[in-house]
Amino acid sequence: MAAIVHHVLQHGWKVSQNVGQSSAPTSLACMHLMRERIFYEVLKNSYRYYNIWDMLEDQESYSLTPPQQVLDDMKTGPTKFHRFREIALRLDAHRRRGCCSCIHDKDGYQHDFGETVQDNPSRHGHLYDIAAPQRIQSTAVEAIPLHTTNYNSPAPSVNDCLDDFDDYDSAPVQRTQDIGLGNTWSFDGYGNFMLETCWSTWIDYGFRLQPRFFSMFPDDVPAQHSEHLLPTTKMEKPSSYDTESSGTSSSSWFTNSTMISISDNSIPPTIQISTPDPPNLVLGLQGMLDEAGPVANTPESQNVFVCGKDRTGEFFLVDPTKDEIKVSAEETSISPDLDSLIYVTHRLKFRGAMHLHLLPLMGSRAPFWKTNHVTVKVLCPPAEAGSRSHRTKAYTLNQIPHTHFGQLGTGAVLFNVYVFFPRMIQKHPTHNYMLNMLPLPVQNLWLDSGVIPATREVFCNDFPGTTEYVPWSLEQLRLKKGGDRGPKTLVTSPDCLLRLQEVLRSRIQHNPDLLQRFGSFFFVVDSCGIKLLSKQYALQTQPQDVLQNMLPFLDLTHMMDRNHGELILDLGISYHPPMHQPMIGLWKLAEVCTSYDVMGTRKGRTHHACTLDGYGGRQAPMGKARKMHTQLLSRSTYNLVFEVIRAGGQVQYLCSDADAIKASDRYMQACQAWKDLFQQAACKSFGVREEIRGSAAAIFDLFCIASVKVTLMI
Repeated sequence: MAAIVHHVLQHGWKVSQNVGQSSAPTSLACMHLMRERIFYEVLKNSYRYYNIWDMLEDQESYSLTPPQQVLDDMKTGPTKFHRFREIALRLDAHRRRGCCSCIHDKDGYQHDFGETVQDNPSRHGHLYDIAAPQRIQSTAVEAIPLHTTNYNSPAPSVNDCLDDFDDYDSAPVQRTQDIGLGNTWSFDGYGNFMLETCWSTWIDYGFRLQPRFFSMFPDDVPAQHSEHLLPTTKMEKPSSYDTESSGTSSSSWFTNSTMISISDNSIPPTIQISTPDPPNLVLGLQGMLDEAGPVANTPESQNVFVCGKDRTGEFFLVDPTKDEIKVSAEETSISPDLDSLIYVTHRLKFRGAMHLHLLPLMGSRAPFWKTNHVTVKVLCPPAEAGSRSHRTKAYTLNQIPHTHFGQLGTGAVLFNVYVFFPRMIQKHPTHNYMLNMLPLPVQNLWLDSGVIPATREVFCNDFPGTTEYVPWSLEQLRLKKGGDRGPKTLVTSPDCLLRLQEVLRSRIQHNPDLLQRFGSFFFVVDSCGIKLLSKQYALQTQPQDVLQNMLPFLDLTHMMDRNHGELILDLGISYHPPMHQPMIGLWKLAEVCTSYDVMGTRKGRTHHACTLDGYGGRQAPMGKARKMHTQLLSRSTYNLVFEVIRAGGQVQYLCSDADAIKASDRYMQACQAWKDLFQQAACKSFGVREEIRGSAAAIFDLFCIASVKVTLMI
């Protein structure tokens, strides 16, 4: 046996010297067991074609020299090292898991192969753990008081769970995040890493799920959600930043904004803040055009629109209300719609076919790269070996590693299905932000050892005549397609999808060394582009039935049951001006901020329209107690003129800062494109819009009253 191991180790790969070693006291017996495990896996996988175990029983008949085919195989390129790389991953999992003698000394002190296990919640915390600056509360308005009935109604407890819902006993103890651990197998015959550095951090950190991990609201019906639908009130005290021409209507086409004033106590008495006198000249939008003159790109026009000065060189104020057009409530049309759908579940169930993704997700960021205010409760790792944790922590979806899984529908009505892996929740080791984009090697392992084999097993056993159309490996699929170019999906029926999920979980459970990091996975169904379709249906009457007819591939009855998952919907309400002349609607930020304060939202973010101080939109989440009471998550207010240049999912609209500083060709082309877009939109009308996100029960109730309530508020 020693001769075999000697030959194997000399041809193309070596055992890392730090296997079984650590700065912490490690038992000699454990080191021997790990080394014997290495030799066992080497022999078992390298000589499986020659039944080496039978050969060793009769050493007189068989030579102990490795066959030439094995030596040639070890001298080939990295693509032939797939099975050796799999061995390395298994050994790496055993090395991190260790045993009781490795992680505990005789005094009960706990070790993690050289790193002390500390209870450091910030390592696995989320963005809400960081202390946010206190919001300066306005004394002008008060939020809607909540009724005492059901006010303290808690969300369904996630601690009352079944012992077999997740693999709780295999959860490793809580520890600090590993940084730069060595690889178990270091190099192949060509000097390339057989294990990428990502395998030292994308591991199972001990997080687990409980049956109602997705529950965000109590099982009670929502309360006072109708009162929180776009509330309005008159401001008791106008802000000092408002101009005299500011209107009082909450849904007008023009107005000015309210800025948060700082209390006198926050300003040191030694600092004198001087405020310049406001300019005497006040111009409207048409007045600015007249002041600039009829010819573009002149020094006069640049002085007006860039410097904010008139022809005499004096600064002026901009007041769009000078061009305001009064529109009555009868002339304003209201159109409610369903803008998006988010469904969090442990088990997918549809009425139509789903297209399963078989190639990894490419790109520089995860699908949920920013928060959508949807959270799940994750069971934290145990503090001691052999114990079970009962502490849960809420994470937003953008804080959990995930990748794509499938899709339903086509075109604009596209529902994406994503799979999330809470066991690998982690922060960046140096920058301290949550990592949510799975590295390509981790995605390859999920597909090549999880999804594709499970899919082939389901099709071969349950659906005869399909094996020729199912790929047998990720490598075969890439060779067939010429790489990862373009998507590759496999259509699955509802019954096939149910069976596939069972097989996936079974493979993870029976292959923990390789796939344990993918355990506890759950799914999120997301669609953000159905507003145009929903505007063509009468959702005000029986919205649940109408939505089911609109999206027949969904099983809405199953999704509405909170024992299966949490369904989140967006109610959109658009205000449209009359069509007899072009008009653009702008939200008054003063009135919008007042409405948000009455609604009891958090601070959120304010978005100004161009450089106008008093006009734009706002986004803000609900407070925790108010969210539980009303089952409303967040609110968004914006101007539909944004649709002129809006591109869905795009972060950078014009160009990068570097392009603007260099005045590159890309910057000039983008400026010309925007100029053409706005010139073409000059003869069109654009209104304003509100969006409310909440539970399906709350949103369906609001659908029935949205049009009537909003019309009375105008």
